Amino acid sequence: MFSKSDLFKIILPVIAQQILATTASTVNSIMVAGAGEAAVSGVALVGTLDALLIVMLSSLVSGGAVVLSHAHKNENFARECTKQLIYMTTLIALFITIVLSILGMPLISLLYGSAEKDVLFSANSYLRILVLSYPFLALYSSCGAIFRVMGNTIISMKLSFIEIIINIAGNALFILIFHLGTAGAALATLISRIVSSVVFILLLHNRKNAIYIENLFSYRPDFEIIKKILHIGVPHGIESSMFQFGRLLTQVLISSMGTAAIAANSVANILANYMYMPSTAIQNCAVTIVGRCVGAGEKKQATKYGKTLLLWDYFAMWAVSLILFVFAKPIIGIYDLSAESTRLALHLTIFHAVCTSIIRPPAFIFPSVFKAAGDVKYSLIVSTISMWCIRIGLAYILSLENITVFSVTIHGAGLGIFGIWIATVADWVLRAVLFFIHFIRGKWLPNLESL
Repeated sequence: MFSKSDLFKIILPVIAQQILATTASTVNSIMVAGAGEAAVSGVALVGTLDALLIVMLSSLVSGGAVVLSHAHKNENFARECTKQLIYMTTLIALFITIVLSILGMPLISLLYGSAEKDVLFSANSYLRILVLSYPFLALYSSCGAIFRVMGNTIISMKLSFIEIIINIAGNALFILIFHLGTAGAALATLISRIVSSVVFILLLHNRKNAIYIENLFSYRPDFEIIKKILHIGVPHGIESSMFQFGRLLTQVLISSMGTAAIAANSVANILANYMYMPSTAIQNCAVTIVGRCVGAGEKKQATKYGKTLLLWDYFAMWAVSLILFVFAKPIIGIYDLSAESTRLALHLTIFHAVCTSIIRPPAFIFPSVFKAAGDVKYSLIVSTISMWCIRIGLAYILSLENITVFSVTIHGAGLGIFGIWIATVADWVLRAVLFFIHFIRGKWLPNLESL
């Protein structure tokens, strides 16, 4: 169903979009670093919570993309799915904005109360403005997924470039000139998301598109379509949110280790995001590629492209990890961190580069393949068990010297922040093994019959 040329046309623009987004994030973090380690640490604390919420929205969007990919030849149904997806995700994001506008700052204090006061102040300043951008982010993500289903990923790449230029320019203006610190970074993000979402909606009204929307403000909920979207989106959202929730809990643990550990973890995570770029792009495209095979009833091709995407993921991951392994030290030096933070960030990055290139691809590409076929329960069960038992439980045991549970003290390994990253890799190992077995056994394929 797809030639190599077709696959490249779908995947390469998404990878380019990931590169642009991650580069912008890096540039922005360097600008924030100019305001001090407290600012970097504050943004990092909010960033973990922000990632959790973004994943929740992205999962709902992904559920809509699966439904669209199965029915992309039925134009009327696809257009109705498009409108339902846009309204559903935007309204949910609006609800999240309202809740966090009221409870955001108490939540930051509850989660990271052990962090230093200037770090908490920076985090609260950042979150207060950032939450306003979520409805626009939902709109942007929904439109991007719709264009990916159409196989037009170049539009998303171009618009991502515009968003990034606005974001970087905004950061330069608000942080470097007006000296607004983390509030300036959040304001730049808000403006960039507003502009990009409005442009995306305008583009989606073009009748030349395979899928387009009309009469946007004339809306009536179609609960049958919403149910189909939620059938995929909710389990995947729980799975993805569980992953981010684990990161949130480990971030709480890191926040008690001092500003140097928080800053080192923040920079190491920024570099880790570069390693994830090809994998994230391929995961997003897997929904379109495997989903179309599923919609056509082509089981063998669905399996074939699942294997192909895994191999491409490995190749891209090796290439990116090798580059970062070589240039990690000079890149980290740009952030002008303390000697202790620099040393920790360098060691974490090298450790992560080696482990990522070997273990991570099957742990994350297969769930996207399963989801494209409508199989979301298996990934949810595996992810839940692995998250609580390995990523979180093992992180506390490896990082702390003593753990007290119900008045019982358990001696830990006392490895500090390295213990958390080792537990993360152990989580990947369990996921990779179980997902690979499930893929080979073909247990996800019978779900094709019910779609």
